[in-house]
Amino acid sequence: MNFSPFITVAASNSKFNEKDGIDFVCSGKNDELVINEAIKVASEEGKSVYLLNGVYHIDDFYDFEDGGPLSAIRTPALYKEIAIIGQSFNFSQNLEGVQFDVSEEALSKIDGGEYSVFRTEWKELGLYSGGVLKLENITMTLEHNQKAVRCIDLRRCDRVLMTNVRLRGKRDNTYTGVTDVAKEGCIGLTMTDGSNNFIVRYDNVSAADFYEGIQVGGEHVVMINCAAGHNVYGYTFGNYDFNCGYNHPITMINCCDERNVNLPLFNLLLLIQFFNKRSSFCLIVTSV
Repeated sequence: MNFSPFITVAASNSKFNEKDGIDFVCSGKNDELVINEAIKVASEEGKSVYLLNGVYHIDDFYDFEDGGPLSAIRTPALYKEIAIIGQSFNFSQNLEGVQFDVSEEALSKIDGGEYSVFRTEWKELGLYSGGVLKLENITMTLEHNQKAVRCIDLRRCDRVLMTNVRLRGKRDNTYTGVTDVAKEGCIGLTMTDGSNNFIVRYDNVSAADFYEGIQVGGEHVVMINCAAGHNVYGYTFGNYDFNCGYNHPITMINCCDERNVNLPLFNLLLLIQFFNKRSSFCLIVTSV
């Protein structure tokens, strides 16, 4: 395969390494630093990041000095698409794919404040922020769900296309009762602050074992074949602070809400505040 459009990254247990012409090879410790460097080089060279199958170990959060949450991985806002593409999708624990494992070491450092495993560069608003992201074939797993942290935080992303992304709030998928309830603030995916004239699309995105699986919001949102299960809330609507962009339809096609503690949550207070500024809101659910 010709990888020339890509900056290639291998995990410590990938089947390929420097001898195969791979640009970056992770050590299995603080792999987030290697991934950030690969993103930086790809952005400078106008390329995309290609992650080879394997386990990428996320062990710390950092202050990127842009006013946003402490984060492990951050993409810059360059007013052009930044693509991070995995080799293949691990939709089951027993299959090979690109796996981000957020360690106990990383989670132990969360002590108040906001934390996001993956986010885009922080700006005053998400709208016209220049953060344009394509994310494909990624599985992300927290060691446990007892810390307030977002796995993927798109609140300052202007436009996103997300395909085949699986988020898991805890590694152990057995259930023993009340101890499995995630901590409030443990969130799988938070959507955008609002995009303009672009469709924001999520295909085959799932979140399980969080307090909130998917925080839905933004505008021009299309969700296809998405799933939320074993969360306190599978889907919440209008349940995070926003600055713009709730005035266009949110369309959910063949999305499932399965074995969550509660039905979807609609934050009426935030939505009423929004209605004072905007004229319309439409939610179309074609399959539940």
